[in-house]
Amino acid sequence: MNESMRVVALGLVVGGAALFACGGDDPASPDSVDAGTDTGSSGSSGSSGSSGSSGTDSGPATDAGPPPTCTDKTKNGTETDVDCGGSCPACALDQACTTGNDCASKYCSAAGKCALPRDCADLLTRSPSLPSGKYQVDVDGAGALAPMTVECDMVTEGGGWMLVLNYLHQIGTNPDVTVLTTKLPVVGVTTLGTDESAVAASWGHAGTALMSALTFDEMRWVGRTSAHARVIDFVTNAPEVRTYVRTGAGTAKAQIFDPQYTRGLAGRVNATLPLHIAPNDRDGYVDQGDLAMTEFPFYGNSAIDNPRAHWGIHGAGGRWEADDYFAEIDNGNTHHQVWVRPAPCNDMVKNLGESDVDCGGSCGGCAATKTCAKDGDCKSGSCVANKCAATLQTSCKTLLAARAGIASGVYTIDPDGAGAIAPFDAYCDMKFEGGGWTMVLSTANGSDPASSTEGVVLTGTTSHMPPATLTALAGLSTQTHVRTHATEVLRSVTSKAGTPAITRLGMLVMLEIGGGGPGDLADWTGPFADATHLEFTCPSFDIAWPSVYQSCGTNGLHLWTGQGGHSRWTWQSGNRGMNEPMELYVR
Repeated sequence: MNESMRVVALGLVVGGAALFACGGDDPASPDSVDAGTDTGSSGSSGSSGSSGSSGTDSGPATDAGPPPTCTDKTKNGTETDVDCGGSCPACALDQACTTGNDCASKYCSAAGKCALPRDCADLLTRSPSLPSGKYQVDVDGAGALAPMTVECDMVTEGGGWMLVLNYLHQIGTNPDVTVLTTKLPVVGVTTLGTDESAVAASWGHAGTALMSALTFDEMRWVGRTSAHARVIDFVTNAPEVRTYVRTGAGTAKAQIFDPQYTRGLAGRVNATLPLHIAPNDRDGYVDQGDLAMTEFPFYGNSAIDNPRAHWGIHGAGGRWEADDYFAEIDNGNTHHQVWVRPAPCNDMVKNLGESDVDCGGSCGGCAATKTCAKDGDCKSGSCVANKCAATLQTSCKTLLAARAGIASGVYTIDPDGAGAIAPFDAYCDMKFEGGGWTMVLSTANGSDPASSTEGVVLTGTTSHMPPATLTALAGLSTQTHVRTHATEVLRSVTSKAGTPAITRLGMLVMLEIGGGGPGDLADWTGPFADATHLEFTCPSFDIAWPSVYQSCGTNGLHLWTGQGGHSRWTWQSGNRGMNEPMELYVR
């Protein structure tokens, strides 16, 4: 019983004043009134002989009636509609609601009625605290498709992902794929080695007609196998890919490899596909109709020493491949998934993990004064009292010193303060060897410095810092670090603090000093800090930035613009081979 009802049940009403059965004073009245006292407009009170011409007896207490319940066929209490919502059971479709929790569908429309969302992103926008799981949606609204149960990922990159393909395949089996036309798959189990081919709810993928009924801008492709440890997990918003999976005509083999459209998810960028496929070997099947998502939509040779890699689900009649190449069905258990959602970062709505409208969370840093939940939500890297601060740091290192524990990401820095260099966005690695690294060059997915553009340098781009900016950053730094993208533990070198590499970089010349033999390996650390990868036999080569390192004809690092451009760790006896996606950082 709520507080107001308790008062009514215990109190008496006399002449409009509440009289409390406990005998205490009415705290809202300046004068206490004793229960049972007669009052009149004339005469005296408080004596046995009191009299008055208009005296009135208070009479018995008014009956407040029974308390409201969830079965009294009346909208009362906390209910949002008759006997539902609030503290009562959830309301059915078209009944009134205030929040999604009032509804069995977990979705309260803008009109205040329980309804079905169109997708997981729509649902999460209206009810931001919902966990991942299975929900009812109506993907085409008033269209011909009936409402269906779907699987929603409400966590990854802010959530709102809806599952459209799910195949958990057991090694040694070769079941057919299932093209779905009126429903979407849901997650059953996820343990590799499980055979879900007989589980109708969890086995299959949306055909082109069903994909055409869905509203989405981004696709997340996930693939793993027991055959190796690499995990495919990337997001693409490529128009070519969306058209292909909706029509079955054309191909996905061009734009899906392009970092302009595709990004690897944090912690899942070790896979060959799609950003580590060599530029001259990006391929995929064409015109596969309802099998557009299963029949080798993309594959190719690796630019980082992994074997030939495919995405295949019963491909060519019997190949189950996730970032590998096997022509049989007996090489590994596999699990493939594809998820979709509308793009959250340009819809003019605060949703899907954003801290403010279209910024924060996975949508990039917010400008000064915008709402934030953590430092990483802000361009400045500084969230104070839930507002982004305007103060900018000079480098990723000073940012980390000012905001210990800040995540890796894109932040706005200003190396010369009030000087001529305008503030700009930079990618900061805040984890490797203590963090504080500012990326100054990227050769993307197998390009090279010769094809890079001058300007902002972010992961997955082919770009390099302008000379003045690089000189300013080098002047604030003591080290350089060269890596193949996302493989710093295996394929990288780092100069020791104060050694010549950072000085030469600030002079806009290559990192080696020149001479007729191996470089001073004592100046370097890392897995490739050896004569095989750092040897050079060149005389002094002061080739201008963005050339970084050149080992002449030896088997060492070639990251330079000469002879068409190199981006690779080994020369392979004069055979340039495939360029790698390499990055250069300073700290």
